[in-house]
Amino acid sequence: MNARSNPRAAVAAALGEMENGAYSNIALSRRLNAGSYTPAEKAFAARLFYGVIERKLTLDYIIARRAAKSPEPLVKNILRAALYELAYMNSSREYAVVDESVKLCKTFGKTSAGSFVNAVLRGFIRAGKRVDFSGISDRLERLSVEYSCGRDVLESLIDSLGEEETINILQMTFGKSRQYIRANTMKISPSELSRRLCAEGIACEENFLPGCVSVDGSMVLESLQSFREGLFHVQDLSSQICASLFGGLRNSRIFDLCAAPGGKSFTIAQLAENSQVFAFDIHDFKIKLIREGAERLGLSDRVNALIGDAAVFNPETGRADAVLCDVPCSGLGVAAKKPEIKYKSRKEYENLPEIQLKILNNAAQYLEGGGLLVYSSCTLLKNENQRITERFERENPDFPPCELPDYLNSCFTNEKKNSALISPETFGSDGFYISAWRKKFGI
Repeated sequence: MNARSNPRAAVAAALGEMENGAYSNIALSRRLNAGSYTPAEKAFAARLFYGVIERKLTLDYIIARRAAKSPEPLVKNILRAALYELAYMNSSREYAVVDESVKLCKTFGKTSAGSFVNAVLRGFIRAGKRVDFSGISDRLERLSVEYSCGRDVLESLIDSLGEEETINILQMTFGKSRQYIRANTMKISPSELSRRLCAEGIACEENFLPGCVSVDGSMVLESLQSFREGLFHVQDLSSQICASLFGGLRNSRIFDLCAAPGGKSFTIAQLAENSQVFAFDIHDFKIKLIREGAERLGLSDRVNALIGDAAVFNPETGRADAVLCDVPCSGLGVAAKKPEIKYKSRKEYENLPEIQLKILNNAAQYLEGGGLLVYSSCTLLKNENQRITERFERENPDFPPCELPDYLNSCFTNEKKNSALISPETFGSDGFYISAWRKKFGI
């Protein structure tokens, strides 16, 4: 079997690309599209690939305990994948996994590494495939290795959430995650969409939030005919909750200042009757994505995708009846879908609060009196959430709090009930933060 038709080879190569800077989904898709794979092989490759990313630090700990020196990157990725398959996919073909991993070394021109790979994997099998963390005396280091989370991210989460909740959330980053979609209510009802998806072989279930449908997280939905017909778009439940805050608006101008890839803009456009949504992003290629999505959904007459810097006021843009600023953030709330986020360094997100506050203050300038202002992020850190919005409230008394829906009661972060932190534990959705205000009239 050559590398172009071997799913394990595709996984090893994609892991290498990701370590060289490629996005995980793009790296894997590129490799799978370059070969000839059955749906089952693609599903196996995806589970193995993302499983390795989810457990990378744990897998490296196993390798370090069984190897005198760290292997070169390609060989290490072959080992990581094999160890994940043995330890977490409960493969009954233990020695077949070993044999195929040794063959992979030859496939990639690393024949001399075959005996090393063989020794590490067979030793792991003989030891009962147990992963023993008892030798790690430092508490944080042990948590980092056991839950495969970089030390910087781990410490940041514990500072914001405490150790117990951090562990619970990190546990949820393992395995398949639920996937949510939004019915395009301009074309189809949620119940009709559910029946259509079932006919296409997709198990689904309507959610408590009107218009939201959940499906298996492993399904690739973009290839479905119902997707091509624009009957839904992929959007997490937490994001849909945020967009639903604009549902009571009518005949309004609504700004989405950090709109790409457009999910919130599309949902708002469906919910806010006779309204125009102006979806801004600073990058041309992202504006193109928003426009393509709006066209597929039949929303081009409601969603206007425009170039714009969310942090810089543009008086030519005009005023808005409502503004959403879903700010750039560390993204720690979506680690279950993008496990590589767990390995970010603090330097990658420590300066974000300054940018986030700047965007929020800029968003406030666009609002008409009585207008709705919503701040949101897909992170769980107080520095990027509560501390930003609390400062905004102190400095902007003309923006009284706007109470959030009662079903978020367990998520409220203040007595005013205008800020909520949605933990992945709450609904099984992304970690997400929302805060809302109404601008006073006459300001």
